[in-house]
Amino acid sequence: MKISCIRLYGCSGVNTGKIASFLTETFGVQCITSHLAYDTNMADSCAIGDIYKPHRLHDVAAPIIYNGYKLYDGYHLLDVMGDAILYDPGTFHIVFTNLLTCTYDDSDKRYHARSMISANPSVISIPGIIEAPAKSREYYVDLMTNSTDMAKYDGQFLTCDDHHALEQVMCGYCMQSIFYYECGEAFCSDKSCRLYNAHWQADLLHSQIESGVLCAHHDVLLQRMKNAIN
Repeated sequence: MKISCIRLYGCSGVNTGKIASFLTETFGVQCITSHLAYDTNMADSCAIGDIYKPHRLHDVAAPIIYNGYKLYDGYHLLDVMGDAILYDPGTFHIVFTNLLTCTYDDSDKRYHARSMISANPSVISIPGIIEAPAKSREYYVDLMTNSTDMAKYDGQFLTCDDHHALEQVMCGYCMQSIFYYECGEAFCSDKSCRLYNAHWQADLLHSQIESGVLCAHHDVLLQRMKNAIN
């Protein structure tokens, strides 16, 4: 295993202590919690002004707002946060943020919200976890038609108030970022595996909470990673 230490950088609303304990138990390496002081002015320059063209730093344009969140170019933001990190050999860095990260997709020429930007450091966006995986089609239909029965969707998707569920999902995204760094495999095709790349909230809740385990293939890889430490 290339990683000998994991360092988590928290943000408001994230209990990094519990996530650190989970990662230590899961991967068998030391996990340290910390705070990342990055250049907020540079971070502001990552805000996207046009979802239909790739963002350039310091573009002068009013930032796009979606559901109360500014949209940020995830890769530019990754660079800004990475510049504030002191790197040690063997240390893997994971930054939690309350900024909504997005990446530009050349296939449809627009930005899309993302839950995670995988690298070292990896950036996990709390708003991204809530906004990137889509809710059910029926939800959006009812929303557009101003349905008065939206309460029927309670519990079918994550919200900012779901602290325990969000914590479990964040643990899963941490696992994905570590597997990607260690094995080049961030995602799994098995919907019951915690490494499944969920595009729908229902699938996210299933893989991370209802199932909450790795598939047989990735469990074997995990054991190999842990054995490599000893």
